[in-house]
Amino acid sequence: MAEAKRTHDQEFADMIVARLQAGTAPWQRGWSVNEALTKPYHNCVSGKPYRGANVVRCWIACDKYGYVDPRFITYQQAREKGWQVRKGEKGTYISFFKPVVKEIETDEGEIEEKAYFACRGYTVFNAAQVDGIDPLPEPETYVWDVVELGETILRNSGAKIINSASATGCCYRPLQDDIVLPTPAMFISAAEYYSAAIHELAHWTGASSRLDRKLITRHGNEEYAREELRAEIASWMISTVTGLPFDPDNHAAYVDFWVKAIKNDYREIFRACADAERIKDYILAYLPKAEEKAA
Repeated sequence: MAEAKRTHDQEFADMIVARLQAGTAPWQRGWSVNEALTKPYHNCVSGKPYRGANVVRCWIACDKYGYVDPRFITYQQAREKGWQVRKGEKGTYISFFKPVVKEIETDEGEIEEKAYFACRGYTVFNAAQVDGIDPLPEPETYVWDVVELGETILRNSGAKIINSASATGCCYRPLQDDIVLPTPAMFISAAEYYSAAIHELAHWTGASSRLDRKLITRHGNEEYAREELRAEIASWMISTVTGLPFDPDNHAAYVDFWVKAIKNDYREIFRACADAERIKDYILAYLPKAEEKAA
């Protein structure tokens, strides 16, 4: 019997597994200060940034084909603008959950409205694949100093940070609800210190009083690896927005867990990306808005 055709989502999960095993997933590659995107991946008509797994999908397309433009657009949107997707260009599949309201008839003959979310898929093309498209606007973003960035987030979060000369690593301790780091002088640079601190802050968001994720204190098991995957993706997402460096050196011990989890249930990568997006939003909310920074 012929094998059932795999869905776009299953193919995406397969791609992530292959990249994890090759060491080329986005959160397995480091980023330096000021190498961030000028603007997150977004639809160039609506201006809305993509979220969750769609961010990773767009990143993979840009990485594979060398696109430097963060803008994507559907074929129909390009056509309505008078632009033309070049013949033969391969698109990138993305998906969204949209609220839907459906009228149903009850057993009593009454009509009730039932609300639910339906998944909708689209094929988008990078701006580099489109003829006639407007040039990428210059970014109107505030350029953070890495120390200012890190200090602002940590200070506004109110997280308890313990800098210890005897610390042999970095960790968030759920029972004490604090973050332990080596002293700043023990890091190669201030950028590395704040990068490590933000990663642990990602774990900190999982407390029941915050985003309420299941936090496991014992390292090296599958549940801990799932949480680490979320923190890694969130740290990478934050780096692409802020320019804060991202150091993935600590991920190697978890790759086998991640591969196994995604192979067992391809939806795990989507859950991880969605959680990472929530972590990113939670942490970046501690930065003042653009108009506040300019004041």
